[in-house]
Amino acid sequence: MESSEMSSVFIVDAYQLLDITKRTVLQKEIETHFKDIQTMGNTGQFTIVMISGSAPGLKPTNRDTVVYISPRGISISLDFKGEPADDRGSAGLTFCKREKSTIIAASEVFLTDAHGDYIMKAVAIMAVHEAMHNRLQLNDKELHTGNGVAKRICDGTERVTIQNAKLWAERCNRDVSQWTGGQALGGRRKQLMDANDPCAFHELGDILCPG
Repeated sequence: MESSEMSSVFIVDAYQLLDITKRTVLQKEIETHFKDIQTMGNTGQFTIVMISGSAPGLKPTNRDTVVYISPRGISISLDFKGEPADDRGSAGLTFCKREKSTIIAASEVFLTDAHGDYIMKAVAIMAVHEAMHNRLQLNDKELHTGNGVAKRICDGTERVTIQNAKLWAERCNRDVSQWTGGQALGGRRKQLMDANDPCAFHELGDILCPG
């Protein structure tokens, strides 16, 4: 990435799981990590954009990154992949498709609950981790050999390392389209979840739920 080039990281809370306090804390944590990437990797500047529910503004370019926030137990990115929507017990998931010459990616992190409060530091680290899978086009084997926020298992204490930042700088200069369909899908599922409708947790969500 040219030092003058800017990019956005969209964090989409389609289910409206976070209140304003947690959303603010999460944004600050993610901003800290990307500031470290910018400083150590000599990349362009990052803008962290928080989107809640169906709020407008999710219009990423091919140099931006989108990470959805999902509740534990139900996956948006697996819908994108066309598989059962269970979260597989993961802290985060990223899947990519190639349509002709275009790469399309979908990333998400799952909220971890502890003593009635979400661990925002851990969620922030996983958001950066999944953004690396997404933007840098690295699979598990390729990314998880790294240290810092690239590790396979993160406990919430990790920080961006020089290795992480250099990896981002080396591989971020490519076009990766971002799947934006998760915002509407999460909104539809939220309505079903609020109504205690089992279709919200059906395979492929409300798309294939039997009548």
